[in-house]
Amino acid sequence: MTSYTYIGTSADQSWQLDTVASTYEKSMGKVELIIETSGWQKLDELIRRMTAGDLLQISDLSQLAGTAIGVMDRLTELIGIGVTVLSVEEGGAIDPNLLFYIRTLAAEISPDNCSLELNEPLGERRQRKGRPTGSRLDVHAPEIKQLLEAGVSNSSIARRFDISRQSFKDFAISRGLVM
Repeated sequence: MTSYTYIGTSADQSWQLDTVASTYEKSMGKVELIIETSGWQKLDELIRRMTAGDLLQISDLSQLAGTAIGVMDRLTELIGIGVTVLSVEEGGAIDPNLLFYIRTLAAEISPDNCSLELNEPLGERRQRKGRPTGSRLDVHAPEIKQLLEAGVSNSSIARRFDISRQSFKDFAISRGLVM
C-alpha cells in the first residue's frame, strides 16, 4: 500500500499544509506528495499507477476535476481500482455507497426527465411565481375615477378599499387619476 497526497490547482497554502500534516498523522506507509499547478495531467498519471489498497488524500473533492460530473467520474474510477480516497474537507474517506447513490440519481436526471422547474428560464419563473403585477385597485379604476370626479376625498376612497391613504395617493398618481 502506498499513500499519495495530491495537491491540485485549486488548493491554497493552508490546505497544502493541512493535507500534508494529516497524511503524516495517519502514518499509512510511504507517502508521495504530488503538486500540480495547472490541469490534471499528474493526477491522470498517478491514477494509472495506483493499485488496490492505495490511499489518495486530497484537500477537497474539487481537486479531482473541474466539474461535478468529472469529480464523480474520477471517484468512480478510483474506487473501481480499489483506492481509498480521503478528503480533508469532507472529514475522511469517501463512502463508495454514497458515490453509487449519487451517480444513480444523476443518471435518472436527464433533460427528458427534468421538470418544467429545471428547464424554464429563471426570468419566466420569477414572472409566473413572483409578486403579481399591477394593483388590486386596477379593477376598480373606473369607479375610483368617478368618485374623484364627484369630489370624494382621497381618505374616504382609501377607507372604502381598505388601503392606506398614501397607497391610494400613489395608485392615483401612477394611473393619472389625480385631478
